[in-house]
Amino acid sequence: MTKKQICPKCGDVKITETAVDERSMFECASCSHIWYSNRGWTAGHLSIRDDITEDIENKGYSVQDYVILINISFREWEDIQQWANLNKLKVSKSGGSVRFSR
Repeated sequence: MTKKQICPKCGDVKITETAVDERSMFECASCSHIWYSNRGWTAGHLSIRDDITEDIENKGYSVQDYVILINISFREWEDIQQWANLNKLKVSKSGGSVRFSR
């Protein structure tokens, strides 16, 4: 970690850093808040993943079309579940939609 991270929610400095999707994911040890480093570049599959994490930060959830996720960013349902686990997200599928939340 090059710059000392401070939790934007509670101000604590006990932060863990994990690499996810070629950027850093930070988690506060005190309040469990999760946030991500800014990405200097993107690609289609990463843009969709970033949209999901941004939706969760702003709205608390993200709903995406399953077919779009499979055609652009993932190969199968298990890939979506694995990615959600890495990002400490809950995921469920209903009909043609996939819902992500914390």
